[in-house]
Amino acid sequence: MITVRMNDAAAHLVPLSGSGGFDPPGGLAPRLRAFVGQGIVRHGRVLTWARSARGAHETAPSHDLTGWECRHSSFHLEDFVPVDSAVVDDAPVIGEGEQRVLLRQGLAAAMEVARLVRALSPPVPVRCILSANETGGHLQVPRDQGGRVLA
Repeated sequence: MITVRMNDAAAHLVPLSGSGGFDPPGGLAPRLRAFVGQGIVRHGRVLTWARSARGAHETAPSHDLTGWECRHSSFHLEDFVPVDSAVVDDAPVIGEGEQRVLLRQGLAAAMEVARLVRALSPPVPVRCILSANETGGHLQVPRDQGGRVLA
């Protein structure tokens, strides 16, 4: 099951109409597509990006999966999606149009993550948390209730 919840500001920026609302114009940005496209693998108690599977067993502590997931399961969308920004008082400032780009790219990336996880045997639930505001965009895929982590 896929559930999407948005606050009013996000719903205003990205009005969804059917499943096509998740597709950004032109598809996923190439660098974001490559990052998400690396795949997801199960490694013990955790799910991990395929590129970091070798180190997952050694680095994922059994007592603090929440802290580990926070360091490994989130990324800044603007690191993978080209957007224009300015720097004001030493902080990035991203306009509303660029926030829309980050939201649409983040939604499409989250849908791809869901597809990858559903392809695992057996599939497991994950939760994608997406945010965008005037300073940037962020996507995090925290552990599900079964204690699995996407890193």
